This record gives sequence, C-alpha cells and structure tokens, in this order.
Amino acid sequence: MRIPTFILSGFLGSGKTTLLLQMLEETKKRGLQPGVIMNELGRQDVDGQLISEQSEVQIERLLDGCVCCDKKAELDGALRLLLQRQPDFIFIELTGVANPEEIADILAESFRNEVENKRIITVLDAEHTLDYNSIFAADRQLVRTLRRQIEVADLIVVNKKDLASSQALAKIEKVVRKQNEHAEILYTVHSEINVASLLEGITPHKNLTNPAEEFTNTPILEPSYSHIKSITLPIPEAISFNKAELEQFLRHWCPQLVRMKGYIRIDEKVELFQFAGGRMNWTTSVYPGTPYLVVIGMQLDKNQMLAEWTAFCESMNVTMKSS
Repeated sequence: MRIPTFILSGFLGSGKTTLLLQMLEETKKRGLQPGVIMNELGRQDVDGQLISEQSEVQIERLLDGCVCCDKKAELDGALRLLLQRQPDFIFIELTGVANPEEIADILAESFRNEVENKRIITVLDAEHTLDYNSIFAADRQLVRTLRRQIEVADLIVVNKKDLASSQALAKIEKVVRKQNEHAEILYTVHSEINVASLLEGITPHKNLTNPAEEFTNTPILEPSYSHIKSITLPIPEAISFNKAELEQFLRHWCPQLVRMKGYIRIDEKVELFQFAGGRMNWTTSVYPGTPYLVVIGMQLDKNQMLAEWTAFCESMNVTMKSS
C-alpha cells in the first residue's frame, strides 16, 4: 500500500505552516499518524519547533538551504528514514523558494512504489503576490520558481484575502488562470480551508514504530538562489528585550527583508516572533532553548547585519545593567 503524500508550496510568509497545523489537527481527530518533512532556509528550525509545540507529530528536518538544488540526496535520505516509520501519510513543507515540481518528480522516480502524491498545494499571499515580479526582478530564477509554484499546483490557496481589495483578488485569479487552468482556487483568512475533504479516504493502517522517538537526522543543504540569503542572529540568554525598541531597530532592515522569525525573550517571557508582508507578529511560546532570530532577504550583507545586531544587543545589555 502506497503512502499518500501532500506537498505544501508557496513563498515565504504566505501561510504554509498555518495550513499544515490545521491539517495536523484534523489528522489527530481522525486517529492518523502523519510524517512531516520540513525544509528551512535557515540553520534554525523555527517552523519545526512551532509544529512540535502544537502537535506530537514526528518531523524530519532539512535545514540551511532548499531541496531544489543539486543536493537532493538529503531529501531522498529523509524520506527513506520517514518511510521506515510507516506513517499513514506524509506532508512535505517546502521553503518559499522551492519548485514543488522537482519534489514531485523525485517521488515519482525514486518512490513510486512507496508513496502516492495526492496533491501539490500552493499558498499565495493575496496582499503581495502581484508585486513579486517587480520586487524580485533582479532574480529571474526566483521569479520563474514562484510562477512554477502556481503552474504545477492541484490546489491554490489565496491566503490573507482580508488584506487585499476585491480588484486585487480578481487580478490574482486572472494571473493564476493564465498559468494554471485546472487547479482549484480557495480564498482564505489564516489559511482556513475544509481540511477534512483533503484527507477523505485516508485511514490508519499502521502506527509508527515508536511515536515518542524523534528523528535526529538534520542534513545540511546549500542555498539554491544567490539573491535570497538567510542569516541566524544569536541572542545572549541574559537579554530580555523591550518589544517597541526591538521592533524599531528591526524596521530599518525591513526594505531588505522578506521574512523574519525566531524565539525572543520579551519582558522575561519567550515569544515567537514572525515578520512577513511588512507585518510583525508576536505569539506566546513555551520554547525552552536559547533565543535566536532568523532573517531572510535579498542580497544581505551578513557581516554588516551581525555587527549592527551585536551593537544593538550590547546596548540593551548596558541598559539592563544600569536600570
């Protein structure tokens, strides 16, 4: 029996992980044991930690790069490890700069007897999708990849519809239909869809061998796009930031950035911080590890950003000591 597999695609910050969380919640109600592969551009697994906080699913992590490069062996290895656990189905959440068609090809060529690709789901950010061609004009490969995410999808979720005008939504549909005539289109807020319909017909066939054991394999991949860079900013454990001061500092980087996420101590409590589409959001977290922040953007100067960040953290530390 082949294991059903869903590929989740879409640009950074579009709402893929939010959709994945809903799908995992539905699987829990149905008594299913899913397997999840998460691919992160950064060296830190922010989204994987978020999934772990809200579900007991086992995750195979591919960090610090995109699976759509010349090092696809890591994905092959991760899938084979996951298949040993015999999950009821598999979710593969890609980075925002991955071409889902390449992943579907890997499944069809190397795993045709083990998995069945049920759907490629692409999530679009209704507020910003129409601007990507101009924003990323200097990175033609990225523009082609974002277009391919639409072209090969079976289901397209146009998320954040509340942040876009009716005229913009109509233009998005026109763009989608020009590139993909057959995909189902859903318009959502917070990626809310009828998840039950996606999982229809999937039933438990065998529990994972040891649900309490977590995979430890974390292969390192090379970045696939020269213009999109990821930098992990360390945070001294002793520092507890003031939210307003931190946001003010981060905003001077915003023109360069497309995504920020991480775990940051604010007023002595750790919170999950996320930046996407020009908006900063904070969520209470139980993350137990050392705080950090991942920034993803175009043509970032790593040395300069680290120097500015270090100076800012040192100023916060001085403020704390003097107060």
